[in-house]
Amino acid sequence: MKIKEIKRSDFKKKAIQERWTVNDVKIIDEILKTWLDSSIACSVLTCFNDNDDLHAYMPIIYDNVVPSVQVKDLLSASGNLKIIGIEPYPISQMITKQEGEEICYILRQHYWQGEEVFILSDNEQVLEIKTKPVSLETIKHARDKIQLYKLKTGKTHTTLVRAVEAMQREYDEISGFA
Repeated sequence: MKIKEIKRSDFKKKAIQERWTVNDVKIIDEILKTWLDSSIACSVLTCFNDNDDLHAYMPIIYDNVVPSVQVKDLLSASGNLKIIGIEPYPISQMITKQEGEEICYILRQHYWQGEEVFILSDNEQVLEIKTKPVSLETIKHARDKIQLYKLKTGKTHTTLVRAVEAMQREYDEISGFA
């Protein structure tokens, strides 16, 4: 999976280049206003299906921030029910490769099968993520993140818990553990 980071200022130009529909641009614009303009998220991840339809979005927040906006508030932004709101994913700095793997598993829980995701923020870079086979280090990293998130917020990051379960099942199958 490739994570392509797009500068907020280049968003419209990139939308034309990637042939995103006018409706998708409106939805992304609404999501960005809610999360980036209010400084709740440091970036917002958007992912498209192979047929170029916007499939899901996930706000990326710093792990010392508790978001005041709930993702469910944006589930049907602009009336488009294809969009899946995924609860904010906490990071301490930039997204690491392990976090990229975790994000990929979270998205796959929501039946996304694409190869590229876009992060809209104030930076520009490309991060290549290899998700097969899953490593024990990634599983441990995600479990630690769940505990840290619970300590800070008092809540469990349910999408990450499900992703860890999926990673563990995959790891057990690969290693022959039954």
